[in-house]
Amino acid sequence: MKLIKIAAAFLCLLLTSCEGYEIFEKELYEKIVYVLAENDEFYEVHSLDSLVSTGRVVVAVSGTEPVTELVTVEFEYDAETVEEYRKKEGATTPNVYMDLTNPHIEIPSMITTIDPADNPPRGFLTINVKPEGLSPDSTYYVPLKIKSSSLDSISVENDHVMYRIYIKNRFADQEEATRYSASVTFDESMPYVLDKTVLPLSKDEIRTTVGTETFEATIASIATRCMVIKIKADNSLVLSAYDPDYMELEMFDDEEYNNQYRRDVAGESRFYYAYRYRVRTTPDEEWGEWKTVRENMLRFKKEELE
Repeated sequence: MKLIKIAAAFLCLLLTSCEGYEIFEKELYEKIVYVLAENDEFYEVHSLDSLVSTGRVVVAVSGTEPVTELVTVEFEYDAETVEEYRKKEGATTPNVYMDLTNPHIEIPSMITTIDPADNPPRGFLTINVKPEGLSPDSTYYVPLKIKSSSLDSISVENDHVMYRIYIKNRFADQEEATRYSASVTFDESMPYVLDKTVLPLSKDEIRTTVGTETFEATIASIATRCMVIKIKADNSLVLSAYDPDYMELEMFDDEEYNNQYRRDVAGESRFYYAYRYRVRTTPDEEWGEWKTVRENMLRFKKEELE
């Protein structure tokens, strides 16, 4: 008797919920356009080795049934999300929101299409980036939002993206926070072995800290602790202070540390350089004492960092 009652109740539920099921079925099979992003962000690493580096924003269509016709999607600059980000960030956060007039970016067309013949069906909005002149100390975003689509439904939660730009050259990558192992010798002392953060500045320039200084991402720290290493076509090196108002730096030749990017005895590419430097904390005060340094630096392999 109990089983009969349960069966009758279940049949009644089915009969009375047909209308609700139709609504559920409609939502299940509804095709919705959305932007591929994680926590509202999507990024590409752009190489300083190229004058123009191409990245893409990806759009797709959700739904249990595949699209059968070409879907057109139009984007626009997303000022609304920019304001939300600015409310969250601190006053000193070096975020740069690139609008469509920024000389470092070019979007050939704000319209893209999703081809049903692709597997899976996706569309790509092309963003051309001119990375030369971008700083590794800033966070660059291109804020974009879906303006319209040939499909009626656009995702409310995933209709926008903060396209983030990272830069790299063949010596360093901003996205991975490149690390090098350095051996630093002051005058005739025993060498210090430490890790150094190295960041890309241009096609043939990197920035790292002097001596045994540790890297801190603040304006004051960068000015008083960082130097620039330029790698010339013949692999010779030119060292200079990142901020001459706060640091003086002079190179000198040494038999072993001969200011070259070259192979070591194990066949690994390593930086060898010799210099002396002195710093001050304000542009008006006297310079500190000179420190003489002989240094070599080897990039960690990815497997060594994991």
